[in-house]
Amino acid sequence: MMPQGGALRFSPGDKVQCNTGGGTWKNGTIQQLWYSEPHWPNGQPAVPYQVKLDDGMLIFAPRDLEQIIRRA
Repeated sequence: MMPQGGALRFSPGDKVQCNTGGGTWKNGTIQQLWYSEPHWPNGQPAVPYQVKLDDGMLIFAPRDLEQIIRRA
């Protein structure tokens, strides 16, 4: 994973597809870069992307890899 603040492939508003497991890809939109949640333990790094799926669910991409998140 790139350190927080590193260069990422996508920007807020970009349309992407996220691998949600089991060979399923879902369409969504980048909401936030270097996302973290308040309940995460101290020292846990932020993840590259928060994504709002087209079905309304908010998820995050833990790494900026083509196998996890790709351009729609």
